[in-house]
Amino acid sequence: MSRNTPRAGVLRALSKLGGNVSNELPGAPITPADQEADVFFKVQMKLAHWVYGYWKQGLAGIGTVLLLTLIVGQTATFLRDQQRDGSAAMAAVERSMPEPSPLAQYGLAPLDDLTDPEHVTALEQAAQSFEDVAAASTRLAKAEAWLRAGNTWSRAGNTERATVAYQAAYDADPGGIYTYAAGNRLAAIHRQAERTEQATELLRELASDQKGYLAEQALLDLMDVQLESGDTESLQRLVAEFRARFDTSPRLEQVQLIEAEATSTGS
Repeated sequence: MSRNTPRAGVLRALSKLGGNVSNELPGAPITPADQEADVFFKVQMKLAHWVYGYWKQGLAGIGTVLLLTLIVGQTATFLRDQQRDGSAAMAAVERSMPEPSPLAQYGLAPLDDLTDPEHVTALEQAAQSFEDVAAASTRLAKAEAWLRAGNTWSRAGNTERATVAYQAAYDADPGGIYTYAAGNRLAAIHRQAERTEQATELLRELASDQKGYLAEQALLDLMDVQLESGDTESLQRLVAEFRARFDTSPRLEQVQLIEAEATSTGS
């Protein structure tokens, strides 16, 4: 059949027409679901890119956090065990100490018979043992051990060693529960030795650093020192400070008595 037949011409015309029609047809519309899928895919790709690009840094960061957690945990465990060991060692020393005189609680005899060499030796050995515990401990346990050493040296009549021990207890754990006890006993030793300036400085630190009842008591002790020394001007400043800081304290009456005594002494 010839290619120029009418039928062939019609087919070629339809073919051209169909091609033009198909080329002019609009594309399929993009639905919201398709848009969301496209955004989600892009986010996935960015996330995958970040993971593939920074996974080493991420692992390093996680490893660092885990290492720090391990270090903190081990340190806390070590300190707790050290505190327990210190407490156990102090309890053992306490059991080895000689008992004070039964009449001491009634005020009929001193705590210890310092004329008994064996008794004094036992006290000195216990005090030295407390110092050994303090040397092997930290912070709270160290402060407690030094405080007990100071108390034991005082019982043995060795004021010099007691002073050193109380100072060490005061410095071992600043602001801790044994700070006031050590500082107060150290100040008492200074007052007995007429070292008024050192006692005043120490009580001033306690009054400034402590809070509540302990700060009040330190201020009252400081007033006593000023009253004994006859420094009424400093005493009046302390009275004003006490009333400003502790205006609802039940010890305000005691402050009034000290102020009245200072006034009567001055007159």
